[in-house]
Amino acid sequence: MQTLRRAVTRGCAALLCTAGIVAGPATALAAAPAEAADLSVTVVGTTFDNSVDWKVATLTVTNLGPGTATDIRLRLTGWLDGEVVDLGTVSFCPGPGRPPLPSPPVPTIPPGDRLNPIGEECELPDLPAGRSLKLDAKIVKWAPAAGRFGEYTATVRHASTDPVVANNTFKGELAGAGVAGPDLYARAWDVPTDTSGRAGAVVPGHRADLRFEIGNQGSSTADAVDVTVRLPDHVTFHGDQPGCRYDADRRVATCAYRGLSIVPADDDTSPDDREFSALRFRFAVRVAPDAPAPAHLQGGSVEVKLVTAPAARNVSGLPEGVTGARANQEVDPSDDSDRFTVFTAAADGDGGGLPVTGASAALIGGVGAGVIILGVGLFHVSRRRRLVTVGPDGEKLTH
Repeated sequence: MQTLRRAVTRGCAALLCTAGIVAGPATALAAAPAEAADLSVTVVGTTFDNSVDWKVATLTVTNLGPGTATDIRLRLTGWLDGEVVDLGTVSFCPGPGRPPLPSPPVPTIPPGDRLNPIGEECELPDLPAGRSLKLDAKIVKWAPAAGRFGEYTATVRHASTDPVVANNTFKGELAGAGVAGPDLYARAWDVPTDTSGRAGAVVPGHRADLRFEIGNQGSSTADAVDVTVRLPDHVTFHGDQPGCRYDADRRVATCAYRGLSIVPADDDTSPDDREFSALRFRFAVRVAPDAPAPAHLQGGSVEVKLVTAPAARNVSGLPEGVTGARANQEVDPSDDSDRFTVFTAAADGDGGGLPVTGASAALIGGVGAGVIILGVGLFHVSRRRRLVTVGPDGEKLTH
């Protein structure tokens, strides 16, 4: 089954392994002391609509400290019910992993013939201060299951001493939600990041693009959603998006989208309709002339909220103990929000990697794409057949 959630494949492909999701105040990179990096790890998206056969979960490694993290290693251990989930798909390593080293100990596996240990360990790229790495796993289920069908522990470490060890480990479970319905997610990229995944920096006083995506991994359509975008200090929205309201400082946008019909990925089969399983946005933002530079401005976030959905498809075919979600009930809220960082550069271009005003055009990759232009907002959805390049004026160049 082809993954329609993403415009690119699992791992470190375009836009999926990018830098910078951190919360907190702006930190001037030039003034940062040469101290050890502080890594953190989180995992979202491991609760399933019991009616779907697969779901993409995301593991994020973030460097919260002032120093660059080197020789990073990711370790994943745990157990899974082999009759419910494909063991080989629970993997976040961007390349071939290897069995984990014996220390720390592997979590205890409950008794049962169906339960299997999982474990992998791999190296990750170096992470400068403020940067993040997002790793996706398309987890495939063999059969529906309400309740827990696996546990995992994700751990990261690096070459130096980590000053905060508590956030180096994340423990979670794989579980069926007990309901069937919409399962929304939000995904944001640092500013500026181009569509090939290159992250750069913007000179204060200039504009750049904030890119984010929302989509549906559930079994029912979401007919109405609200999206809230919060910008870091020193960053404001440039121009107005249709359907959005702004606070007095123009740092918070609340956008109401009605009638977009964000359908389940398996229902997103026609390239000619206006029903989509994933929507990609491009919002113009401006960095204030007096913003610190070079710096990473933290605290940006994107959140999607389900407002209404049609009746869930629960008349037949759901396993025992599973019901349809209510109109405003979300299957898995853990991945409904994402955070981003705005990186600034000095006027001489220090800290860059992209043009200081962001990418000049949006190249939408993957197996195919469909595009809707609403005002100056760019809605991008994964499709099966077309590859589309969209310029800043909305011109479509179909390959």
